Amino acid sequence: MEKNIFHVITLHKNFINELVIQFWSDMRLLEFEGKDIFQEFEINVPERILIEQRKDLDEAVEKIGFPMVLKAQVPLGGRGKAGGIKIVERESEAEKAVKELLDNEIKGHPVNYLLAEEKLDINREMYCGIVGDDKNGSPEIIISSEGGINIEEIAEKSPEKIKRKRVDPYKGLKPYQCRNLAKELGLEKDGFKAFSEVLFKLYNVFEGCDAKLSEINPLVETNDGKFLATDSKIIMDDHSLFSHPKFEKKKDRHIEDELEREGSEKGVNYVDLDGNIVVMANGAGLAMALMDLINKIGYSPAAFLDTGGGLSEKRMEDSLNLLFKKAHRDEGVKAILATIRFMISPPDAMVKGLKNALQKKNVDVPLILIVRGRKRYVDSAKDLLRDTDIEIYTDIEQGVKAIKEHISER
Repeated sequence: MEKNIFHVITLHKNFINELVIQFWSDMRLLEFEGKDIFQEFEINVPERILIEQRKDLDEAVEKIGFPMVLKAQVPLGGRGKAGGIKIVERESEAEKAVKELLDNEIKGHPVNYLLAEEKLDINREMYCGIVGDDKNGSPEIIISSEGGINIEEIAEKSPEKIKRKRVDPYKGLKPYQCRNLAKELGLEKDGFKAFSEVLFKLYNVFEGCDAKLSEINPLVETNDGKFLATDSKIIMDDHSLFSHPKFEKKKDRHIEDELEREGSEKGVNYVDLDGNIVVMANGAGLAMALMDLINKIGYSPAAFLDTGGGLSEKRMEDSLNLLFKKAHRDEGVKAILATIRFMISPPDAMVKGLKNALQKKNVDVPLILIVRGRKRYVDSAKDLLRDTDIEIYTDIEQGVKAIKEHISER
């Protein structure tokens, strides 16, 4: 998937450390999902069968025949170079390829599906894509008379072969603009018309999917004059997934780390790191301040968890369970530091969730809790947690100091 990140720079007298904290990733559809959408928008694609298990190959052989192309379905580029695309000429080769690819990994991504397609007789390959240009606040069309390789490579090797056109988002793309772009590629009459139609439909995909990118690379013209999308790349804006329920359920599959994926499913921002102190707070800024202080005393964060606002009983329980799982699987974790700031909501729900999680705690690492905010809420939280063995502090620096003392004693 394409990832959105922001950088946190922690500064101390003799120390500069850059932490890259990943909070979300826009959702990249798998090739077969993109091609299903292409078909809905009447963009032609090759004959294909989705293979989820060995027995599906029989249907592919019957429907497509040989030669056949088998493609691993993973949300990344460069599959061919990584061995994820195989051309097979007979059934024994197909069986071997399915066995090699299915349920294995490519660049850390599990291969749960293969796409079996007919092998085309290709006359030429082209590129067309629409990308959201955040700087200008409008979609941009990018086309090229060359395709099949990364568009960045085309831009570097043959920049004159790339044509661009910004689209007014209020007016949308007009058919005459597609024709003008096709003309710039020097396409002849039949190809000119077919390419224009594909480009117009691809823009409709971009708008209809609330996409940040919709791309066909390559768009091929076969020897008999047909234009087919032999690959698809659609990246959807995470913030629009609520209007696409079919894909919203799949939004976390691109997250490789098991705990990060669980955090996303539970509605909290969890990032797995390689340090020794797990950090949790109900606010990203507060968590970052804690990481600064941890670095200052010579340690580093083992995980970052921002619970977000509206800290409910369930969210508190889920968050702590995640941290306990991290401590259980990572022997390098020496302590858990949690900071909760009470400003609007009373602490009752948070305390319930915390106590529920403590009953399932299966790791022998200290949990230090720093409570801040309105005095009556802080006092109430301390009173409600009096019957637990949690160390509670109201001063952040004292809490961090306690962490240091615990680690030095272990």
